[in-house]
Amino acid sequence: MTSESTPQDRMASEHPEDMPADVHEMHDPILREKERPRDGYQPIPTTLLLIFFALLMWGGYYLGTYNGNWRVDILAPKGELRAGAAAGAPNGADEDVDLTVLGKRVYNQCAACHQQNGQGVPGAFPPLDGTDWVTGSPDILTRILLHGMEGPIEVKGEVYEGQMPAWGDQLDDREIAAVMTYIRSEWGNDAPPIEPDFVGKVREETADRARAWTADELQAIEPDAASEGETP
Repeated sequence: MTSESTPQDRMASEHPEDMPADVHEMHDPILREKERPRDGYQPIPTTLLLIFFALLMWGGYYLGTYNGNWRVDILAPKGELRAGAAAGAPNGADEDVDLTVLGKRVYNQCAACHQQNGQGVPGAFPPLDGTDWVTGSPDILTRILLHGMEGPIEVKGEVYEGQMPAWGDQLDDREIAAVMTYIRSEWGNDAPPIEPDFVGKVREETADRARAWTADELQAIEPDAASEGETP
């Protein structure tokens, strides 16, 4: 016995194109489509976030290490500093400068060769830590900074053939005294500080010097001026 077919069944068999489509079948392709991205809604890549936080941490470390306690007499450009001193501004006088803090800032220009730890680079740049060239006569060290040094030099049993540039034109007496004070008391060194007046005296005495010093020339200098640069 067969069941009777309905008019809808007969229509579907005779004219399938006239039958309404299934709603689910119609929406399946739409549901498979992903939402089109819009401007301003893209997530920030994780790598970019990590780089951002790394730079933020490095910036905090740098400011904490080299802020100079935010003192105007250390951070202000030379022209502004001298103008402030002339006007009687607070912290503007030279005698109010912490030479060790200023020297640490100036030493950033030396660290590329002699390194932040003062150990230098073996075979290329001599160390500043634990050597008489630094902690000995300030007269000799001042001349090296003012005019530079060339030729072989023996430091802690190793010979170096490089050339030390002159800083007399780039740094004033106070800055040279500051960086000397810093390296003479940093790391394992323990030598007295140097006053700017002493650097000015040596600069005046060697004003006619036009070339770098050699180790033999410096070692021939009488050490009697050493105590004049030290602060009791």
